[in-house]
Amino acid sequence: MEELYDHENDPGEWTNLAGTPEHKAIKEQLKKQVFDIVHAPKPMPKVQSVQPKPEKKWDWFGTLDTNKDQGVTEGEWLTWNKKSDMKKGENFNEEQHRKYFAQRDGNDDGVMTRAELEASQK
Repeated sequence: MEELYDHENDPGEWTNLAGTPEHKAIKEQLKKQVFDIVHAPKPMPKVQSVQPKPEKKWDWFGTLDTNKDQGVTEGEWLTWNKKSDMKKGENFNEEQHRKYFAQRDGNDDGVMTRAELEASQK
């Protein structure tokens, strides 16, 4: 059922003008407007592309070098390894860790540099 009213002359909407031939053009115009609104292309929602955060590589040397003097002493090495072993529920073997430190301290000066640690991991 179609309805069309002249609100200026019939504010109470008593006379439905939808069936009158003289209002056919107005009905067609209104149908087109409604059709255009209903079938208008909907804007695509903006989707933010989420870039995965680059995985931060753990800096073992930075963790070992507790005083940040660019060198890891045997004391720093043993302290870190003791905490690590305890955290993993493993027994701390100080003698073994001293040997590991000596193997990584390439120039045998008692201080392991980043370069010495990295070279020992290859």
